[in-house]
Amino acid sequence: DWPSRQRHRPRERGPVNRDPTPIMPTASLAARQVRYQIQVTLRSPAGPFFTFVIPLMVLVALNLVYGHHSIPTRPGIGFPRFYTPAMAAFAITNACYVNLLTGVTLSREQGMLKRIRGTPLPPWIYLFGRAASAALLGLLSATAVLVVGTSMYPVAFPWHALPALALATGLGVICFCTLGLAASALVGTADAALPVRLRHPPAALLHLRRVLPHRYQPSLASATGIRPPAPPSGPQSRSTIHDCRYRTELG
Repeated sequence: DWPSRQRHRPRERGPVNRDPTPIMPTASLAARQVRYQIQVTLRSPAGPFFTFVIPLMVLVALNLVYGHHSIPTRPGIGFPRFYTPAMAAFAITNACYVNLLTGVTLSREQGMLKRIRGTPLPPWIYLFGRAASAALLGLLSATAVLVVGTSMYPVAFPWHALPALALATGLGVICFCTLGLAASALVGTADAALPVRLRHPPAALLHLRRVLPHRYQPSLASATGIRPPAPPSGPQSRSTIHDCRYRTELG
């Protein structure tokens, strides 16, 4: 009869979207991933401690011990002027290289990367979220170090050289994030990703250290000119943060 034929008649369907990925702009998806990685880092027990507390704690401790002394090889330059930019660079290195390297390696050990490959999330979005969140946290930690150093110790911030400081910091962040992601493919376990210092490193590591950003970021930052509030007259008043450069060894 007519009602039964009408009931079993196949329905007309429109075009079916066979792509399971939801329609979302790439920029929005990347921003959500960055926000998610920042929340994961801040909600972890050790994330805020290693990212923010350790650089500030080392800065305060060293200045309590050597705050009233001058650098023996740099007469007239106090240790606070040395440790403030050094700890700012350490905060960026710690967040953008060490934390990023150990975090990606630990996620691979726990099988999180395999589970993410089974989701519609593009792999490059995940890596971008990791790197961008590490960069933002590193910049925030370095800013906190500079604020504490310039407010509590005789160190003045060079506002006239802010573009040079931003350039040096941006290049350092990009280099350290790229190096951390690249090194995560070579490190087998998260314990092996922790940095160590060798008393007598091989010659190959000494040659490799010359091309890594650990060596050239302080030299590039020498144009910023962080100097004491009342520099003495003479050649010492023209010295810049180059006098306060630090050395990081690759181990």
